[in-house]
Amino acid sequence: MMKRPPHKLRNSIVLSFGLVSLFLATVYGLFISQGMMHLEDELFARQLQGKVDRYLQGLEGDAADPAAGIALYLGTENMEPELVDRIGGYPPGYHEIHFKNPGQSDVEYHFVITALPESDRLLYAVHNVSSLEISDAYEMKVIEIIILGGVLSLGLSCLVGWFVARRVSAPLESLTARIEEMGLDNLPTVAGAKQRADDEVGFLEQRLEEASQQIKDSLLLEQQFTRNASHELRSPVTVIKGAVELLEEQVAAGAMLSVRPLQRIQRAVLEMETLIETFLELARSREGAAVYSHSNLVQICEAVLDDLSYLKKDKPLQVGIDKEQGAELVAAPPAVAGIAIKNLLRNALQHTQEGRIEIAIRRGTITIEDSGSGIDPETVERAMAQTSAGGEERYHGFGLPIVSMLCTRYGWSFDIQSVKEGGTVATLVFPVYEQQPSS
Repeated sequence: MMKRPPHKLRNSIVLSFGLVSLFLATVYGLFISQGMMHLEDELFARQLQGKVDRYLQGLEGDAADPAAGIALYLGTENMEPELVDRIGGYPPGYHEIHFKNPGQSDVEYHFVITALPESDRLLYAVHNVSSLEISDAYEMKVIEIIILGGVLSLGLSCLVGWFVARRVSAPLESLTARIEEMGLDNLPTVAGAKQRADDEVGFLEQRLEEASQQIKDSLLLEQQFTRNASHELRSPVTVIKGAVELLEEQVAAGAMLSVRPLQRIQRAVLEMETLIETFLELARSREGAAVYSHSNLVQICEAVLDDLSYLKKDKPLQVGIDKEQGAELVAAPPAVAGIAIKNLLRNALQHTQEGRIEIAIRRGTITIEDSGSGIDPETVERAMAQTSAGGEERYHGFGLPIVSMLCTRYGWSFDIQSVKEGGTVATLVFPVYEQQPSS
């Protein structure tokens, strides 16, 4: 048996938690970094615009403010030539430029150019933010903090994922372990199931138990088929074998062939055909098919009695059929109903040497009463147990277990008991066939 990888589902869940955490930490870090730079630019822009507004309100002069780091220029006449070259060509609005002077660090200017009202001159508010922007060292610190936070969140998410995965995968691992231990001798059953969870795992466990129960039932049917076939076919085969040996002896002796061995062979073949038909019916699906046909109990009884006429030959035995008017139709497949009735009639004919066999047909019911040797209740109980226990004994023919299994399959009722005066009464109850009114 192939061994499954240990905790594969649990590891997949933990890995998924870790990847999601890593992705979220990366996205969060990028948002933080971009947000810091955007906030920094927004602060510089507000400072520049405030300086321009105060100038326009007459609160600021045309001079640099070393403390604030912002210089105001009315036109480009007072600017350094290098600064004019850098910003002189920009239109009104907010701008920022980056450049690198030879031998110096990066330089960055943020500036606002405003057209003065009632004048064609431009007001320049320039802020050298090179020393105010986040330095590379500080930026690396921020990046380190973000990375550290990502690592911590990754570890925390993996830990949480492990606990979650352990809780989620525990029922599946338990179910997998049960499946690995399954065999024909220890299939799980619905009756012996533990309390199931009300989720998908519980549903899978329930379906597993139902499937196992079906497998057990199929195995039981197979065992019953094999046991009954090997046990019941042995008798007619023995009869055929004995008749063939008798014919061989007659041929070897040059005597005239007797008809009696051939009749024995014919009866044994007929019995084997009936047995095979019965066993095949019982070996089919466990659930009975929906009944769309009906059976005529009188016709079935007459046909069965004709087939079994050899059993009452040379016996002081009478067989009568008493039917209630309009009660002969039942909702049952003719072939299956014929098998059940044939088994009961065969038993009655085999165990009644003289007297009478009465067949009473009432609404949905057929009763077969004989005056034979009878059968005690304990034997009936043990015979019925063959349908599930798999016993090897033979009680009152093989008919009782077979009829009981057919009744269980198709939802019929079956009862058999002895009478005080001697004999046996067997009763079969079928669903009543309701004829549909013609349109």
